[in-house]
Amino acid sequence: MWYRPAMPMYETFSRRRDRAAKAQGPEVYVYDELPEPLVNQIVRICYETMGYLSFQVGNSVMNAEGVWDHVESVIIREYGLKELPGDHHVDAGVDERVIGFFEQTEVNDHRLDAIEIIFRLIAKSNLAGKEDAIKELNARFKLAGIGYQFDGRDLIRLDSTVAHGEIVVPALTLLGRKGFEKADEQYRSAHKHYRHGEYPQAITEAGKAFESTLKAIYALKGWTYPAGAAVSDLVKVGVKEGLFPDWLGNSLQTYVAMLKTGLLAVRNNSGAHGEAPDAKSAEDYLARFALHTSAANILLVAEAADKVV
Repeated sequence: MWYRPAMPMYETFSRRRDRAAKAQGPEVYVYDELPEPLVNQIVRICYETMGYLSFQVGNSVMNAEGVWDHVESVIIREYGLKELPGDHHVDAGVDERVIGFFEQTEVNDHRLDAIEIIFRLIAKSNLAGKEDAIKELNARFKLAGIGYQFDGRDLIRLDSTVAHGEIVVPALTLLGRKGFEKADEQYRSAHKHYRHGEYPQAITEAGKAFESTLKAIYALKGWTYPAGAAVSDLVKVGVKEGLFPDWLGNSLQTYVAMLKTGLLAVRNNSGAHGEAPDAKSAEDYLARFALHTSAANILLVAEAADKVV
């Protein structure tokens, strides 16, 4: 009699996600649904990557059918099912059953778990196209505005990363207040450009959001600043008006230098006007740096403003 060895309890994405307590806040990504075009694209990535040839996965030799069989077994066991639900014919192959379940289920977590299980196997394999497959999966998530990425081992929510959870979401919360509408619009626009791979525009919009935050604070406080003031001029106004607490002292100069050599340097060199014809396009890591630095600066000045009477 054929015997399948006992399987360990699978640590699915949804189980980890539900176990972690998340703070609620405004978001620039969607988490609770996968649009149909994205579902179709992910199915195509899986089929084209695995093909029908045998390949190495860890210490085992598998083929595409073996991967689909493993996914089916994990899902059935972890969800306590007798078989995969779905509208498939009686002679459907295991790949058709898994894909049918993936496409037809109305439970988003089931899709996310299936994606993680499949891509963990792809990541552990010796398939020639595995890195491209993972890269495309993450690019498709980003382009669709879906807040998940596969990090080579696990599927993660972007709001579970330190930068997103501790900087971006709190900044969005602050920008959601009355008077900060322009800055909020620009910062969300920066993320939209980033998702579409428009990195110079993302950098520029992130810089604009910080400038608009300063202007919004000054408008609320009744502080004036010169027409056409640059960010450095706006920061000087904040210093003059006591926006930054005294105890920062010399550290304030470090902060101003960080603005000039950090966000502004990236913005001016990669994303602002008059880019040289032979200039290299801004890379995604520079855009991420601009998004996170802008959010951190927005938090700093907005929270400082709350302390100033």
